[in-house]
Amino acid sequence: MASATDGFLLFDSNLNAIEVDAAAMELFALKKQDVIGKNISQIWSDVDKDGRYAAYLEVMNTGKPFFNEDTVPHPEAGKLHLAVRTFKVGDCLGMIASDVTLQKRKEEERKKLEV
Repeated sequence: MASATDGFLLFDSNLNAIEVDAAAMELFALKKQDVIGKNISQIWSDVDKDGRYAAYLEVMNTGKPFFNEDTVPHPEAGKLHLAVRTFKVGDCLGMIASDVTLQKRKEEERKKLEV
């Protein structure tokens, strides 16, 4: 997992972070000590506001994966566009985040040219 380019996070059944890889720390501009043991709502304060928290609980209850796209601020790269897949792993919640910023920027440029 250390060489993966997609970010991986693992949360326990109460949605407390128990693992985060280097790619996720880079994507979300987080430090491991600021993530491990914290509830997902402490890591991302807006998770309750947009329905993602309820969607993550639904994944835990049903095992049905959840996919969403999100934007996150990054201190060096500006705004990143992420494709996030959330799924059940045993009694835990797994999350894989892929940086799709380049594709989104290309789509935006293409839309501007079409107008």
